[in-house]
Amino acid sequence: MYVFGAGGHGNVVCEVLQDSGIEVAEQFDDHVGRASSEGVCVADDIDFPALRHPLVIAVGNNYDRALIAEQLDVRYGKAIHPSSIVSSTATI
Repeated sequence: MYVFGAGGHGNVVCEVLQDSGIEVAEQFDDHVGRASSEGVCVADDIDFPALRHPLVIAVGNNYDRALIAEQLDVRYGKAIHPSSIVSSTATI
């Protein structure tokens, strides 16, 4: 799984994926200041290479997350913690 976002929300999503037994292939961010974070690839203007795995947009702000999603043509993944309780009527 790929994760776009290396802030607090992105790090939590990575942890959820790892707790679910899903490997994080790479974590991307378009914020140059996060380049120093271990394992984070800074993708200029969300222009990163073709992805071989699904992507989770791990940006906490709903508006920003929607803007990013509009720019991407990728397969999306899900990050659901194994201890989550999800309503039987919910669609994920």
